[in-house]
Amino acid sequence: MRFRALGSLEVFDGTAWQPVNSAKCRSVLAILLIDARQVVSVDRITDEVWNGDPPASASNLVHGYVRRLRGLLDDRAATVLVTRAPGYVLAVGEDDIDTTRFAALIRRGDTGQIAEALELWRGEAFADVPDTPLVQEAAARLDEQRLLAMEAKLTADLAGGQHAEVITQLRVLTRRYPLRERLWRQLIIALRDSGRRAEALAAYGEIRGLLADELGVDPDGSLQRLHRDLLASEPAAPRPPPAPRPVLIGRDEQLATATAWMATPTPCVAITGQGGIGKTAFAARLAHETSGLFPDGQFHATLGRGRTLRAALARLLWRLGVTDAPRELPEMAELAGELLASTRMLIVLEDVPDEASLRPLLPVAAGNGLIVTSRRRLAGLDSLRVLPLDVLPADAGMALLRAAAGSTRIGPGPAAQIVTLCGGLPLAITLAGARLAARSNFTPADLVGRLTDRQCRLDWLQLGEQGVRAAVLDSYAVLRPVQQQLLRGLSATDQLEFPGWVAAAVLDQPPGQAERVLDDLVEAHLVEPAGRGLTGPRYRIHDLVRLAVRDVACDSDAHTRVTSGWHALAAAADDRLAHWCGLDPEPAPAWRPAPDVLAAAAADPMRWFDEERATLVHAAPTWPLAQRMSTYFELRGHYQDWREVLLAGLRDADAAGDRQGQATMLGLLMYAVAEGEDHRDSLRYAALTIAAYHALDASPVHQHPAPSRSSPALEKARRERDAFAVGFEAARLAVSMRAAGEQADYLALFDEARDAFRASSAPLLELWALKHIGLTCLRQRRIDDALSCLRRAETLVRDLGDESMARHAGGDLAGVAVVHGRYDLAERLAAETLDTARRTGNRWRAGRALVTLGEVYARRGENRRAAETYREALALWRGLNLPGRIRQVETALARLTR
Repeated sequence: MRFRALGSLEVFDGTAWQPVNSAKCRSVLAILLIDARQVVSVDRITDEVWNGDPPASASNLVHGYVRRLRGLLDDRAATVLVTRAPGYVLAVGEDDIDTTRFAALIRRGDTGQIAEALELWRGEAFADVPDTPLVQEAAARLDEQRLLAMEAKLTADLAGGQHAEVITQLRVLTRRYPLRERLWRQLIIALRDSGRRAEALAAYGEIRGLLADELGVDPDGSLQRLHRDLLASEPAAPRPPPAPRPVLIGRDEQLATATAWMATPTPCVAITGQGGIGKTAFAARLAHETSGLFPDGQFHATLGRGRTLRAALARLLWRLGVTDAPRELPEMAELAGELLASTRMLIVLEDVPDEASLRPLLPVAAGNGLIVTSRRRLAGLDSLRVLPLDVLPADAGMALLRAAAGSTRIGPGPAAQIVTLCGGLPLAITLAGARLAARSNFTPADLVGRLTDRQCRLDWLQLGEQGVRAAVLDSYAVLRPVQQQLLRGLSATDQLEFPGWVAAAVLDQPPGQAERVLDDLVEAHLVEPAGRGLTGPRYRIHDLVRLAVRDVACDSDAHTRVTSGWHALAAAADDRLAHWCGLDPEPAPAWRPAPDVLAAAAADPMRWFDEERATLVHAAPTWPLAQRMSTYFELRGHYQDWREVLLAGLRDADAAGDRQGQATMLGLLMYAVAEGEDHRDSLRYAALTIAAYHALDASPVHQHPAPSRSSPALEKARRERDAFAVGFEAARLAVSMRAAGEQADYLALFDEARDAFRASSAPLLELWALKHIGLTCLRQRRIDDALSCLRRAETLVRDLGDESMARHAGGDLAGVAVVHGRYDLAERLAAETLDTARRTGNRWRAGRALVTLGEVYARRGENRRAAETYREALALWRGLNLPGRIRQVETALARLTR
């Protein structure tokens, strides 16, 4: 539309509605609007504007007013307000003026179009135009049409069962038009069918008295028949069935809470959460459950996307019978409060964009209720209780999926997978179910396959215009640029949960500023709090939010800063741990978190790594970060994670052509694979490692000092020249010193252990020592010594064979002691290992120690004790999902029962 006259006169200038400030300009425009698409002579305009007494310069003045009106229009003004002798014509279509659009909608007669027509009204027609005969006649005609439309709409509402909802409006209208019998008839019907018979009889008495006093007549026949029906307690028409209860799944506890709140003296509830979380469905069910508390009906409005509280209040005031609403928001809210004071109505406002949009309406008049939905948290509003909604748990998500699919044919396995891939988001689950319902030949397994592909997951969670991507991007669009920048950066990091310092890295801002922006995203439910960690507050971002936003261009430097931050923290923590073989040189982090964050990681390194392990593994780390995570992985026994991280680090080094990174990753892979007891694969990596280190410059590498202490047991073994004991005690000393966090060059102890194990024919323990010696030599650039270690290891592996290596329990000290028949020593070593493993959370080493203890007990004939120990080991291997280890223990248990 270009012109609005159903209220104050306004002109659309191409971007916004503008008032017409001059009274004479308003008069000229009103005349042209009333006779739109017809030539209106200048003489007629002057006669109308000046009430038949125009000044001599009237024609020139009219031309000037027309020029000013054209100035209010956009660049097509000359084609809209056209000069045509003997005057002007407003060349517009039916939909360009609200008055003609109103008339067109009314003519069509459809209930929905009548409602749309009535929403065009903002006040009295031509409200701010000076009175002239033509304007008065047009305004009166439009007002009568509006009243007829209201009556038609009210008739339709009553036929649809909305009796309680229209009572307040009808009371106001009967006060405004006290002799309009059709309105009184509608009010009496609404009261009767709402179960308020006494009030209906009182209303009949009121209209009968008015007609008698004012006109000396009785009510018309239809009103009298309605009165007789009321007296006979016979309803004039059957009451329609109640509206069906809106479906709501998985929210029973929250619904009970909100329902209880609505029964308090201040029944004002805000339902908040991210887009697609199910706020609308929850509000609909809550409104249904509490409808009995508000007998004067309900009023629903949606804000956002250009729909303001002002527009919603205008509709509410019209519903309350106000046809000439104030223009200013405070006055509108005040008038609404006064009118609501005599009602018990439920107001439902959806998609409230912020606190400012709601504040003028609070507090709601006593006796009335308010239900609000918003993507913001709406904190700090008096009398408003806030109920945040989170994603659905698995069982509720599966129930919603089956309901949306209209079928119970979805098995628990695929259903759980679909709900997980949807992140428990009700909108996503509903759309997934609708996909299945729409295609009978499309199985749940098919949908799982489509959703597993993260590149197109959101494409499968879209039906028509409704989709998860659109819901997320709607929230993204209203953010400020710096908030958008942060959300893009967080999405690009591929981390579902993260500590607060990541925001500072993404924005490259001081922590305080970045945390304030992050808090804005929390307020918008685009990021959620996730507890508190060692370095401060933690947060999470929904996977579907991340997928929707990551397609928007992101600053690559932000990703670099985040990765550097992880490297700096891992280095701070790793520096507090003891390394078997030292560290290779690595580039310094390009960005570092705040000193207090670094200090927190350094103060409790194992806890920090435990806390961030999942994030670090998921993040596809660079090679320096992978090196800094290796000691932790080895201490905890997370060998599968370790290998994955090292392979990711190797890919990073390969992509950058970084020879130092390649050598470091290959050396650690050799070590990690050997720890996992795959000696042949370890030898393959060893050969690649030696070649990689050989290609590096022979630059000096930092070395820790040699150990400054021995142990009484080692000294005793040396004196007694017991080679096997010397090897054991040298290895035990190195292990205990490292466990105590002593930074040292353990090479001398490894050399002594290797020589002793070779002399006592303990090849697997010799392999264990060679692994440490070889990697240490490489890092000290002693390539020839490392090559000698490799050749000796190849010989040992070839001579032993796979079966022998498996039988010897992978070369741990206690296992080899069993093979050599030293059961007391084996039990003592295995018990020490088990105690350490349990304290450090290393389930792998705990399992190996339990197997060794079980074998010791079995060889001693303590079968019951052996079986208990084996079963404990079996539970650990099953928890780690290690089929080979499981079979090994099951075989050992079977031997005990023979």
